This record gives sequence, C-alpha cells and structure tokens, in this order.
Amino acid sequence: MPSQTAKGSGGGVGSQTFEIGTPGPGSKTRASGSPGSLTQYFLSTVGAQTAFNPASGPPIDRNIAQRGQMNLALTAASSPKLQLQSRAKFPVIYGSGTFRLLFSNVYLPNSAGPAYTINKVSVEQAGVSTPVTFGGLRTRSVASGEVFESDTITGTLVPGVAWVRVDATVTVSGFATSKLYNTTQLETGGTIDQSIIFDPINFIDQIDNTGSLTVPTGGTATQMLTATIIIGNITSDKRAWLGGCTSIEDGKIDQGSSDGANGGGYLRRAAFKKVVPYASFALTGMAYSQIGATTKPAFVALCKYHSDLLLGGPTNDVFAGSALTVVKTTMGYFWGAKTLAGSTITRIIQGDLFPRVDTTDHCTSFAGQTNDLTGYAAAGVADQWNTFIATAAGTNNIDAVWQVRSFFASTTDNHFWGSPGDSAYSFFQTTLAASALSTATTISLAALPPATNMGLILNPGGAQMAPVTGSTLEGIVPYQYTGTGPYTATMFVTIAVAQNSGNAVVSPFSADGTHPSGFTGNDTAATIVVAAV
Repeated sequence: MPSQTAKGSGGGVGSQTFEIGTPGPGSKTRASGSPGSLTQYFLSTVGAQTAFNPASGPPIDRNIAQRGQMNLALTAASSPKLQLQSRAKFPVIYGSGTFRLLFSNVYLPNSAGPAYTINKVSVEQAGVSTPVTFGGLRTRSVASGEVFESDTITGTLVPGVAWVRVDATVTVSGFATSKLYNTTQLETGGTIDQSIIFDPINFIDQIDNTGSLTVPTGGTATQMLTATIIIGNITSDKRAWLGGCTSIEDGKIDQGSSDGANGGGYLRRAAFKKVVPYASFALTGMAYSQIGATTKPAFVALCKYHSDLLLGGPTNDVFAGSALTVVKTTMGYFWGAKTLAGSTITRIIQGDLFPRVDTTDHCTSFAGQTNDLTGYAAAGVADQWNTFIATAAGTNNIDAVWQVRSFFASTTDNHFWGSPGDSAYSFFQTTLAASALSTATTISLAALPPATNMGLILNPGGAQMAPVTGSTLEGIVPYQYTGTGPYTATMFVTIAVAQNSGNAVVSPFSADGTHPSGFTGNDTAATIVVAAV
C-alpha cells in the first residue's frame, strides 16, 4: 500500500495545501460538521487560517448571482419550429442598483453556435418585470461564437428575494436547442425554469408577463437558453468564483439540481456553502488543452467578472496521455488568468485528481474495480500531478490548493475508489424498509441519507444488485420522514431490478469509477470552502 502522510503548509496570504494523512480514530468520517468530520480534520491539521480579505476599493463589475455557464449556444437547425421561449432562475447573492446580462453563443470545445436573433428579453424579481435592451433595442442579431452584454438595466436586484427570472425568446433557422451540459433545472414547474420550442404560427408573446409560461399548441420542452451571468457594480472585496473544466466539475452524477444546494458538482456546491456568486466553464468530455491552446473569448470575458478561479484536476488531459510537463504547460494558461486582458481574477485555487477506474459493480467493492487506464495506474501522470500539487501553493501563481483523493481512495491501493470494508472514510449504508418493484418511483429506507441527490446502489454484491437507472445514473431525494424512520425517498428514475425488504443500500464514492457521487462531491465542497477562506 502506498504510504500516506499528513502535512499542511501555507503558500501566501490565505492559501493552504492539504496532503491527506492516514487517519487517527474518527478522523476520516463523512463531513457533517461534527468532531471528526472531513472539514474539522482539515482545520485541525492545517491550523488557524488567515482569511483572504482584500481592502475595499472602488465599485467593480462582477458576477452577482449563481447558475452562470459559459457553454451556452444554439445547435444547428433540425425542424421547421423556429421559436425558443425560456425563463431561468438566477439566485441573487449581492444586491446591485443597476445590472447587465452577459450572453454567450459559445459551446466549447467546438467554440461557436450558429447565428440567431434575440426577439425580446426581460427580467423579473418579486413579481416586477423589466425589459432588457441591446443598444436601445429589444431585438439583437447574435453572431456565431459571439459574447456580448445587454444595456444597463435600472432596478435594484435584492439578494434573499430568492431569484431573478430571465425570460427570452429567440428565432433561428430551424429547431432551436441550447447546447449546455449542466442544464438540470434549478426549480421545476410553475413560474421559474421553463423552456419551450414552438412554431411561430402559434406564437404567444409572454416575455414581459409574470407568472408561468403558457405552452402553445405544438410546444416542446427543451434545454434552457438564457444569459450566462448577471453583472452588477459592487465593491471590489466581494468575491465571485469561476470554475471548471470537465464533467466532474460540472456535476455529472450530481445533477438532481444545479443550484449547489442539492447538486451541480463540488464547485457549485462549494459556492453555495460559501454563499458567493458562481459561474462555470465546465463541460463533459472537455480537456483544459481545448481552452488553453488558444484564447477563448467566453473564458476571457468571464475572467473580467470574477475574483477567484477554481480549477479541478486536469482529468481528461491526463487520460488523453499527456505527460506531466505537457499538463503543466497547459495549466499554465489558466494560472496566468490574472494577467488576461481586463481580468479581475486575484486568486487561483487548484485541485488534485480523484481515482479513475473501470468498475463492474459501481465501485461498491475493491474487487469489482480494475485500473489499467492511461495515466491513472501506479506511478502514472495522475500520481505525478498529485505529488506536484502537494507543494504547489505559492508557486506558478497558484494561491491555494485542495486535496481529497486519498480520503476517497481504497486503503488497499489508493489508485482505486474506497468501498465498504476497504476505506478509511465512512459510507452511507442502510437497508430497504420495504420491498420495491422495478417500476417503483419511491423507496423506503431505514436511515435518512445525509444529503439530497445521492447515488444509491441497491443490494450490492447480491442477485438483486441494481443502480437507479436513467440518464442521471443514480439519484434520490428524501422527501418524507418522521421520527427515526422509515424514510421515504423519491427517485429521478426507476430502479433496474425489483428489491426485497432488508436489502442493503450503499452510496458509493463513485458509481461509474470517474465522477464523485452526491455526498462525495458534497464533502469535497466542504474542503474547498476551507481552502478558499
């Protein structure tokens, strides 16, 4: 078994490095805020932190809400339907007397979506709708790959009024679908997240209305198309996070909701815990080299409105076979974000790499995993990267790092994910309190999961072993409980195999060998908050 030592060292004002150590009694348990939690372990190991508090300066343009995503573009035409009408929720974090909307017709790594026309946009908060203009006009032609802003909108955005709604209708030469990976709705139904494609023959102009959208004849639900971020003029010491780059950072398997409270990936969850505005340039399958090879306008634009750049490990660059020297050169582009034209980035926080394996049982056992994957086996580039990260704070413009791999690694071999009985870190395990059919939309659990949107494997290792199936792979949301249980949980999709009462239920660290599951991401987010004081 590879040796693991514990170390904490500073790397400048407000920066830390974390090298996770072999646990003492109770030191590696699921983060819950109680003594012995992952967060408490970081704090006790590293010691008191120096908060990053820059002096207040003059007002500055900065992202003031959560949800933002740079990878937002339309696809090519595919049907005679021409109109897309959508509305989306933006939780407002900072108040602002005036504000603007940033739009992006960019879909990395392919860079550009086709041209389209914005017909009308409005914003709503607390039941008041305000029109949005572009050069004084409600309409605007959007070029392929364009990144642009609205005119200044007069009206105070108030944090704590839950959300601001951005409504838009656009026209394209054919079926209008947005290309945006993490488009899971922040809130379903009713007045908030909706998106409809329809034939203009049945057009109903609803953009300046309040309340829910009416679905006209021929309407089809689709992915969201909306602004990328909301820009407000606030004091410069207010933080705003920008994060990426792969499906891990964008929350694949953690998509029950992309608001950060109940899903959306560990960076979005961290921003929610820290209560800071957040935007993402993460995309499934994307490598850092696909952005850093050339200056991408959307990434450069977002650096103008954020203070902190949070970088996940270079997962897909390593998997593609790049040597450590090449990976460092690629990441050097991002470590230079403070010097990009117009950038307001003042701090860069870098992460390590999780294990990456093939699995036959959703990582519910050590024996069910194999690891001959490029860069991720013993002494591979992933190991080299994690060794480098251990002492990286204070070098290469990296201000702070977080390291979590060994918390979730097997105690037999840290190149594999931990599993029940083979991990120093605790699992959520329970049993079914009642039998369940394969068509079930709810299940009854003997214990309540510690977080919503957790992946669950039912009866691991048994004849009835089954994940919850569907595009989200796994996911449940506890919604009803009394006393000590049983606890009823609703599922995003149905289970794959009928289950007996008393069957074991486990939430693995990773259900597919690559992406952190719900509570893994939730606990990782807690360590990022510690790093980003």
